[in-house]
Amino acid sequence: MVPLLLERATLLHGLGDHTAAMADLDALLDRAASNVEVLRFRADLAMHAGDIDSAVALWRRCLSAETRPQRRAEIELQLAQVLAENNDLAGAIENLERVVEASPDDGQLRERLLGLCMRASDWDRATRELRVLARLRPTAQDKAREELRLGLMLRDRLNDRVGARLALDRARTLDPLNLDVVRELAELLEPAARQQVLSGAAASLRASIGQNPRNAVLYERLAQVTAWQSDVDARWLALVGVEALGTPSPDQRQVLAQGRAKLAGPQRVRLDEAARAMLRGGSLGALVELWRAIAPAVQVATGVDAGKLGFTRADRIAAKKLGDRYEPLAGALACFSVDDAEIYISAARNGTARALAADTPILCLGADVAAAAQPLQRWLLGRAVATLAEGLAPLSVLREGELSWTIAAALRAVDLPLPPALGSELAGEDASIAERARLLKKEMSRKAKATVSHIAQSRASEIAQVEAFRQSALAIGDRVGLLWAGDLAVAHAQLDVGRGGKALIDSPSALDLTAWSVSEDHLRLRERLGIGLKGGR
Repeated sequence: MVPLLLERATLLHGLGDHTAAMADLDALLDRAASNVEVLRFRADLAMHAGDIDSAVALWRRCLSAETRPQRRAEIELQLAQVLAENNDLAGAIENLERVVEASPDDGQLRERLLGLCMRASDWDRATRELRVLARLRPTAQDKAREELRLGLMLRDRLNDRVGARLALDRARTLDPLNLDVVRELAELLEPAARQQVLSGAAASLRASIGQNPRNAVLYERLAQVTAWQSDVDARWLALVGVEALGTPSPDQRQVLAQGRAKLAGPQRVRLDEAARAMLRGGSLGALVELWRAIAPAVQVATGVDAGKLGFTRADRIAAKKLGDRYEPLAGALACFSVDDAEIYISAARNGTARALAADTPILCLGADVAAAAQPLQRWLLGRAVATLAEGLAPLSVLREGELSWTIAAALRAVDLPLPPALGSELAGEDASIAERARLLKKEMSRKAKATVSHIAQSRASEIAQVEAFRQSALAIGDRVGLLWAGDLAVAHAQLDVGRGGKALIDSPSALDLTAWSVSEDHLRLRERLGIGLKGGR
């Protein structure tokens, strides 16, 4: 009889005659009061009919009759849902907690329980669930989001500011780039601690930019943090990075335009060794010492001198006679402590800026570059003076691969073997190396030859790192050019990337310069030279 009544009830339900179906199921329950399937079917029909009390009673009977753990959990969840829909939140929480106890690591169940606790305004229980959810989340970012929710709940619902600070501090440790966490934590702190948190967030963002300089979102976040710091210059530099890699908003474009209107050249301030180290970005190793020793001879070997560049003896001017007209040049030389250099300035060679290696280094400039009235001319001036001061001329004009065989030629010129790594790299360049070695042997001084011999014998392992040295050396000129120009857009234009040039993300050197433009080192140097935009810091 039971199977027949259950089958007929199912057919009646399918035909839409729910009243008759419920009557059959009630009759069936009179004969089999503990039939779980019938109880579940009847409870569903009661819910459909809007008879919540009957549905709850039926689900509880079903729960009492069911012995299988998985099925009991399903019934508990269904009962919790029914109770919640009937606003019996305490009963719903009680049922759902039993399910959670059976599956303590089920994040979805705990989310449902958290939602019920929040509806019931049971904040103590809700914070407990958030702590467990933070533990269960798989990634640091997910854990940080749960700690953020916990911190806000402790602050806003329980007025527990100490607990909120601890939760938000854990979130910041887990995900230092989450600006929601940084903002909420900063608002809970006293001014001194607030600035410390914001400085830490800015440092984390700069470190991330250094690792991934093509990510425009990081520059956007840095701009936001520096705005909270009220650091006008740092914010402007971050927005220039946003402009280079993405599309700034109308408000951001207005800030950029206002900053560019205030750009000016550097003041005459001597850059000490610590400042020069910031521009170098670290040690250049043994190769820089070797290069400085051979640079005058390499310059002769290239065949380029002041005359070849279009300068005459009439263009030569003493540093003390530069006067007000060429004060930017005099200031740049003073910044880099360049006291002994031959300077050529010609109005007929506008746009020219070349440093030449010699026993007394040579600087050849167009009159517009020496006067450096505009950012472009300041870029050219800064790069040329830095190249001269660091002893890196004429490295920047060597063709691709030429530096490696020039280093090899210097070793051959003093009758030393090539390091194996360098030798394998230069296979097939024997003729070029031999010709350059012949010229260098003729032009190198005894002191230069002794320096090359000493470095080759004492630090041979470093000599093969030619490309790394080349990139680091060229980066110095780019950084100083940026520092003197004040605007990354000018630097990118000269490096032929960005708007009107090659894609920025395809140029590692331009990306490195973009990352350095928002660095703490750049900010300190701008402040020291008096070119940072005023405000903050």
